[in-house]
Amino acid sequence: MVFGMSEGDIDIVLGPTTFTPRETINGKVKLRLAKPTPARSLKVEFYGEIERGNKYERVFRTEQVLGGERTYKNGDVFDFSLTMPEQAKPNEAQGTFGSIQDLFVPKPKNWYVHAQMDIPMAPDINARISVYMRR
Repeated sequence: MVFGMSEGDIDIVLGPTTFTPRETINGKVKLRLAKPTPARSLKVEFYGEIERGNKYERVFRTEQVLGGERTYKNGDVFDFSLTMPEQAKPNEAQGTFGSIQDLFVPKPKNWYVHAQMDIPMAPDINARISVYMRR
């Protein structure tokens, strides 16, 4: 859970946190807001993160919009369902020396489910939790 400034925070609730490629992640986004909050959108996404130099880049990203422009209230709960991309594989080489494909396909070390409420004229409210890949 990551706290927004004074607007509130978001909880991401998952059953299991370990998945395989093409598996569906089902969960809930729960809002804990200090007051009714107008926002442009509420979305959740799954992504892998790779390091390129001294920057992190999101790969294998899939997203679901949970709500559009409206006023969100404390206690609102949104169900989500994200299907992991087939390319989302654990960071492991195949065989003794790996495969040719391993030389060109990025291998994320970290996987996340991230929720964001886009609030105009104020800091966005974000939450991110780690998930794990298995074979």
